[in-house]
Amino acid sequence: MNAQIPIQRLLPAWETFRKLTDIAPIRDEAHYQRMAAVLEALLDEATGNEEDSAMGLIDIVGDLIEDKDKDRLIDRFWFNTSKLIHKSNK
Repeated sequence: MNAQIPIQRLLPAWETFRKLTDIAPIRDEAHYQRMAAVLEALLDEATGNEEDSAMGLIDIVGDLIEDKDKDRLIDRFWFNTSKLIHKSNK
């Protein structure tokens, strides 16, 4: 593969891909549900072979879902912590 990426060709291809798939950092619950459905469909399509062309997309979508799950856990932790601090200050 050529080390130099032709950005002027990459960006239009990315925009087309993003519009078709909505694969991007997860914004909200509806987007999370769509990405979960995409992941499920990709897993159904994959042959289980690590060389399957779907595996790269499976990794990317799985990582996006994992990132959102981590954000949710952090948000829940801080919410519960702030409730405890508020309670103890009463």
